[in-house]
Amino acid sequence: MYDNPWQEIEIIFAAPAISKSAMQPGPGEWKFLQPYQTVDVCCLRRALVFSERSSDQPRSFHPRLAVLIHEPRTHRQNSDYQHLARERKTEPARNKVFICAIDGSHEVHYVDIILFWARLKQRVSVLLEVDSMLIKYKLFDAKALSFLLVFSSAGFAHDGHQDQDMLIPNLGNLGIVNFPVACSDNAQKAVNTGVGLIHHMMYAQAEQLFGSWIEREPDCAMLYWGYSMTLFHPLWPDTITEEALDRGSIAIKKAQALETSERELSYINAAAAFYDNWQTNAHDLRTRAWAEAQQGVYQKYPSDIDAGAFRALAQIVTAPKTDPTFSQNREAGALLEKLNKISPTHPGSIHYTIHAYDSAPLAELAIDYARAYDKIAPDVPHALHMPSHIFVRLGMWDDAISWNIRSAKAALNYPTKGSTSMHYVHAMDYLIYGYLQLEQGEAAKQAMQSMAAHQPVQPTFPAAYAFAAIPARLALEQQQWQQASAIETQNPDYIAWEKFPQVEAITYYARGLGAARLGDLKKAGENVSALDALFEKTQAISPAYWAPLVDAQRQVVNAWISYEAGDTGSALAQLRKAADLEDSMDKNPVTPGAVLPARELLADMLMLRGDYAGALLAYEESLGVSPNRSNSLAGVARAKLAMAQ
Repeated sequence: MYDNPWQEIEIIFAAPAISKSAMQPGPGEWKFLQPYQTVDVCCLRRALVFSERSSDQPRSFHPRLAVLIHEPRTHRQNSDYQHLARERKTEPARNKVFICAIDGSHEVHYVDIILFWARLKQRVSVLLEVDSMLIKYKLFDAKALSFLLVFSSAGFAHDGHQDQDMLIPNLGNLGIVNFPVACSDNAQKAVNTGVGLIHHMMYAQAEQLFGSWIEREPDCAMLYWGYSMTLFHPLWPDTITEEALDRGSIAIKKAQALETSERELSYINAAAAFYDNWQTNAHDLRTRAWAEAQQGVYQKYPSDIDAGAFRALAQIVTAPKTDPTFSQNREAGALLEKLNKISPTHPGSIHYTIHAYDSAPLAELAIDYARAYDKIAPDVPHALHMPSHIFVRLGMWDDAISWNIRSAKAALNYPTKGSTSMHYVHAMDYLIYGYLQLEQGEAAKQAMQSMAAHQPVQPTFPAAYAFAAIPARLALEQQQWQQASAIETQNPDYIAWEKFPQVEAITYYARGLGAARLGDLKKAGENVSALDALFEKTQAISPAYWAPLVDAQRQVVNAWISYEAGDTGSALAQLRKAADLEDSMDKNPVTPGAVLPARELLADMLMLRGDYAGALLAYEESLGVSPNRSNSLAGVARAKLAMAQ
């Protein structure tokens, strides 16, 4: 034993050996792992492995791990501990720690143990020795060493994946990236591939790649930079977890501590701006700090294609959502078009151009780029999906359908952590939306049913959105009010819906609208109450964008409740307010369009009232936002016919 601050600890990694139908392990149902062995713990859901019955219930400082430090005096009566001790044929002893998986959707790797232990003890863990089934660590105070972080070679490997999990072996089907780094030739190739994946927003695959190469080239600073960049998804509406922020912060500090060129350090410091003081600084503030730093990289290295691409991405990310001129997007698009002329097969220049012009007024500018994207990356799911953002903006439904069929199929080749890639369900949402606009309801239904064979899916924001939106679209677009009113809530149940109130609101919007259109005002009101609660939660996380959209949804349902109750004046006023609010927000890239536009519903109500001229105007305004929408086109025809008669 060493005197403090050094202390030798024996750590034993265990995982439950139970059937996938079980929710919690029973006596003797444990297996012990060899060093660096991973385990699929999808059989566990929310139950703590070390029993919530324990008087010394472990605190979960990590989303996938729980720990119990075994002291004979305090844990002699702990039944779970006794099962473990019996299996291992050891008596309770001081300084033994069992670390176990507790979350049901992931594998666990030693990086999780290291980060978890460091966080639990507020210390830094240093791997000293691997001996049979025991992992020996020495712990020392983190404050004394500042950010000196030394990890095992497996520290940044992503949940046990190896190179064979990487389905993009080289740049032949990614486009051309030349991102020079002061590392070995093999590491250079890996960095080029990884940066290409980042530009394609294939972040999970890029994370795996950089993590595996850190094991081989631990002194290559830009591998750590790349790893940290894979955890930061600047254009996506998801929220980076504290556990990922831990990893990203540790990685970027490691990169800063290694020898680099001046250019490399500029990139590293730009990424560090996002992770700086992440415990206290808000996400938006840190994103803007990264954007400003990335602008500095481009100003310093204007001939660097990747610096220009990341600069343009930063402009797109920080562009005001309420600017009707899209001036910042236009500026980013102009830069990207310039880069594309220099390097027409660079994935960032072409991909980010589509994002820059992903708005109704600008979509025409992106047509050529949309049709060219798959030429440089025919096997990348997001490259096959992204052009459909433009096709949807322009109402080009055949193109949207064909490209998303290809994207969804390609995404099935990219499983992540034992789950189907979220790119699959994202493409399916766009695909089903396209089918519905061509009035191919049966094809849309079959597409939704086919998704059941590919569960579970990465439980991310885009996946949650697709799972909520697809059944709502299928019912509401076809005016199947009974079907809409009965949509199952929080489905699938492995999604952490409490993290996504703005997405869960879609389900209650559909249920409430369906019930109101059926005249079931009590049930409609109950769903409005749920929307009210979700609005308050959304207000806390996205007051400027998602909260107004949830507000519009609850106003729509209230409007139809008023209409069915005979208060037409209030109903029309509520719908106009909701439509104006919804139309003031450009659609987020996560969605092909509103689940059922408020402006279109206003037109429907005006038709029921016999105001055909008003209905025609509202339908045409809806088409101005969403060209070639099937219901709005049919509404225009009905209104014109009614006026003629």
